[in-house]
Amino acid sequence: MRTTSVRKLLPEAWGFLCPVHTPDGTPCGLLNHLAAACRVVTSTPPTVHLPKLLVSLGMTPLGAPTVAVGDTGSSSVSVLLDGRVVGEVSQAQAAEIAIKLRTLKALGKEKVPSTLEIGLVPVLTGGQYPGLFLMSGPARMVRPVLNLSTNTTEMIGSFEQVYMDIAVVPEEAIKDATTHMELDEKAMLSAIAQLTPYSDFNQSPRNMYQCQMGKQTMGTPAHSLPYRMDHKLYKLQTPQVPMVRPYAHDHLKIDNYPHGTNAVICVISYTGYDMEDAMILNKASYERGFAHASVYKTEVRKILLHPGVTYVL
Repeated sequence: MRTTSVRKLLPEAWGFLCPVHTPDGTPCGLLNHLAAACRVVTSTPPTVHLPKLLVSLGMTPLGAPTVAVGDTGSSSVSVLLDGRVVGEVSQAQAAEIAIKLRTLKALGKEKVPSTLEIGLVPVLTGGQYPGLFLMSGPARMVRPVLNLSTNTTEMIGSFEQVYMDIAVVPEEAIKDATTHMELDEKAMLSAIAQLTPYSDFNQSPRNMYQCQMGKQTMGTPAHSLPYRMDHKLYKLQTPQVPMVRPYAHDHLKIDNYPHGTNAVICVISYTGYDMEDAMILNKASYERGFAHASVYKTEVRKILLHPGVTYVL
């Protein structure tokens, strides 16, 4: 498939899908990985009380006059809760209700679910259908950001993110416009992508390659190797702590599963030994155990203990 439209990383995917951790070649952009801080909603919180709360904030319920109190004549937009229309509100009040509801959500008041998605779609020419869309169901991705008005962590969804103003660093914040800020500059990366040291100095494809090699490298796959039933596993005999480590290395406790060895590399291209993507190992370092490893294999053995009775181990 040569098309590129399905491989693009759209704005609503920022912070949810890692832009680096994807294979090169045919599956590039099709096989994606979640960002480290992204979470998947797996439960449905109670939302029976939300329509009454919305009415107290200024929403006109179904069956009532369509023009809300204080309306200046502007057209109203629908308010939907999990795909069900629960009322109407004027365009001016829609923004106010969204701000108030988001504040209650960030502060954990009025039993507003912490994973509630508050998507306010404004009236735009050629844009999405306008309205105030509230979503609380499962199978949604959410991620944490800093709510600047309440100074608390708020979980936001991919739908509402497009219509929010989120700064990555404090220098990007715009007064009276920016409402949220990223908790970390690396929040858009996956756990594997965050383990690459000095990734901002690398050529971008090299960061993609490292995400694949970091999962393929020989290290410590588990601490219960003698009891596992895997067909074949590899374990590095003398792994070492890396001399240069990013913040994610300690945050994810990678030292519990070490997967590498520090090596001194000498580049002497003028001698004629400049092989591409290869190196010559020092004989003494190899004999001392450099990069030595073990292979754990699981075999099936049939033991005949009694006539007609076979035990498989």
